[in-house]
Amino acid sequence: MSSIIAGFVSSPEPLDPTRSSINTLVGVLYFCYFWSGQGGGQTLGMRVLNLKVVRTDGSALTILQAFIRYIGLIISFFCLLIGVIWVAFDANKQGWHDKIASTYVIRT
Repeated sequence: MSSIIAGFVSSPEPLDPTRSSINTLVGVLYFCYFWSGQGGGQTLGMRVLNLKVVRTDGSALTILQAFIRYIGLIISFFCLLIGVIWVAFDANKQGWHDKIASTYVIRT
C-alpha cells in the first residue's frame, strides 16, 4: 500500500512542458468555442444538463468574453475554489468568473 502512495507522490519522470502547454491550449480553445455563440453557449456536459452560458443581457458570448470567463474560472480555482463555491451563496447564482465576464448560467 505504501508503494502505491509513494508512486503518486514521487513522479519518476519530470513533467513535459510541451504536453502541459498543449493541454492548456486545447482547454482554452474548447471552452471559448463552446461558451461563445459559435458553440451555442453550451459545452457537451452543459448540453446533457440543459444549461447554457449567456451574457447578463441574454445575448450570446463572443469569443473574447468566453476567454475572459475562462481566465476568471482559473482565478476562481486558484483561490481555493472560493470563486466557484461563491455560486451557492450569491443572490444571482454567479461565481467570480461569471461576475468578471458579466454572464449567467441558465437552464434551457
